[in-house]
Amino acid sequence: MARKDFPVIQRGLALVLCADQAALEESLTHLDIDVIPHQRLGNRALLVPTQFIAEIRATLHEQGVFPRVIGDLQPAQPLDADANQEEAG
Repeated sequence: MARKDFPVIQRGLALVLCADQAALEESLTHLDIDVIPHQRLGNRALLVPTQFIAEIRATLHEQGVFPRVIGDLQPAQPLDADANQEEAG
């Protein structure tokens, strides 16, 4: 039996998959990719922090591009968030 969901290996990151290399290249021209931390993975994939997914999706959907997004799409919490709450309370 095949699983439809993917295991979460790294929190706070999402994989954006385009149909092909041309779709990814076109998508990148519509994004201000210089301000978005990212890593290209092959010809059609981009690894980005989850806090940028909403912005990326909105920009690409305006252009008629609907990439597949895989990952834990909840914004990453800082590791020291609990420590800050304990100091404040």
